[in-house]
Amino acid sequence: MKFLESYHGVLFQVNYSLIAEVKSVKYQKESKKEKIFINVPGMGIRDDMQTKIASYHFAMTPETIQSNMIPSDRMPKFNIECHIDNVNCDINQSFNGYVVVHECSTPIKSIELQFIRNELLTGSGMKEESEIQNLQVGDGDVNRDVEIPLFMLFPRNFCCANQECRDFTVSFDIAVHIVLVNAVVISYIVPLNLWRSSDSF
Repeated sequence: MKFLESYHGVLFQVNYSLIAEVKSVKYQKESKKEKIFINVPGMGIRDDMQTKIASYHFAMTPETIQSNMIPSDRMPKFNIECHIDNVNCDINQSFNGYVVVHECSTPIKSIELQFIRNELLTGSGMKEESEIQNLQVGDGDVNRDVEIPLFMLFPRNFCCANQECRDFTVSFDIAVHIVLVNAVVISYIVPLNLWRSSDSF
């Protein structure tokens, strides 16, 4: 029997319960149903990536973001460099990287790191995208040309290793949001692959 990771999502859940049954000639008793949490070592490891480190470097400029999200009359001039240490992540390790604001003509209100979960029910085609956590990594109009560290721990109860099964798919993204004082949000989304190492807790 192939186990899947325990998972609590919006569209579906993967749960396991354990029931113990005691039998003898004169006695029979069944225990209460106890929920158990299952991690599956090796889950999420892709053939093309294995457990290799895959760093990702990108620039946020007016040319590299989806400019249709920002009206042309509100588009500031900006150049923001971002680095992610690894997009092929052991779920038990921290997520790390940095952001450098080289230029931004409109003052910055905050810089945020958003962890996003994507669920897909294959048969029905139903999709759900939900925010798992949102961390503020920069407050105010940050200094230019300074590396702002990105650090995040993957939350145990709200994510799992990437799963692609016959009936459903669970995947994850990380988004870097630059929130400006005029309410314009500059965003860049990067897909992550989460996998479970053999020394899982």
